[in-house]
Amino acid sequence: MMFVLGVRPFRLAKAEAEAQTNIENAANAAAAASSHPGDFRGDAAYRTKMAAVLTRRTLNQLHHH
Repeated sequence: MMFVLGVRPFRLAKAEAEAQTNIENAANAAAAASSHPGDFRGDAAYRTKMAAVLTRRTLNQLHHH
């Protein structure tokens, strides 16, 4: 699982492991791994929340297809 919500793309190893058993835990792990300082597109809190939202949406879509 890769994300570009930080300064550069990074792999979410803990979120990957959590995704095997629980989507909500994976979303929380993605948020915890987020370290973007924020910019004109969104502050750090927004980016952290979006990491969880995007992870949850992606895993739900994969689970239902």
